[in-house]
Amino acid sequence: MDGVQRFWNRVFKTSGCWLWLGPEGRSEYGEVGYKGKKYKAHHLAYNLTHGARPDGLFILHKCDNPKCVNPNHLYAGTHADNMRDRRERGRYGDKPMVQTYALQMALRTQATQRVKQLAVERGVSESTVWRQVHRGEIEV
Repeated sequence: MDGVQRFWNRVFKTSGCWLWLGPEGRSEYGEVGYKGKKYKAHHLAYNLTHGARPDGLFILHKCDNPKCVNPNHLYAGTHADNMRDRRERGRYGDKPMVQTYALQMALRTQATQRVKQLAVERGVSESTVWRQVHRGEIEV
């Protein structure tokens, strides 16, 4: 399995946000290694679908969900765009909006329920299924 497929296998896709299920950094954003480099998961999703990030721009979320890697929710913007989004969405410092947190928890709950279902179907433990998800062997 190549790195691109392994990346997308760590994503729980819904009709809205696509939740990164892999490791996270200190900033709540997903982190991933790809071709010997470390990326924020949403940056790699952008690069894989839209091409390289334009110089001097940030990759921003339309949905305000740091775990989201849905290419349709990502766009390249300036630092000023990022600060405007932050102000308009009521984020100050490191405090995420309550809505965003609720969405993240709902998506995680959905992923957890799917893992439980797969574990029962396959006759294995939930931890075995999570390991397979994180190794990119199965999708949830």
